[in-house]
Amino acid sequence: MDNKYLKKVFDTIVSETKINEEKNNIHFPWFSMKLNHLGVMLESHLSYRLREPHPIYYPFFNHCEDIYGLTDYEIDQVWDNYKEMLKDIVKVNKLKE
Repeated sequence: MDNKYLKKVFDTIVSETKINEEKNNIHFPWFSMKLNHLGVMLESHLSYRLREPHPIYYPFFNHCEDIYGLTDYEIDQVWDNYKEMLKDIVKVNKLKE
């Protein structure tokens, strides 16, 4: 991301994303879910319609629009980076199993 504000938004959302491995839980700024459910969702979405947004995208979109005032294009930029970070979290979690 070239835009400093978008980088700051991304960093803030990442810092607000909390993982509790003992409880197998990931807390997003907009809701919580089981960490293994996130992995299933990310994996199943790859084989699902690629044009369909990921189920986590809608609450993420609303959060970025409501809290940070981002445009659709800006949200997509932040989402692309955030989604890759989530995939990395899932990979690391699977390696620990």
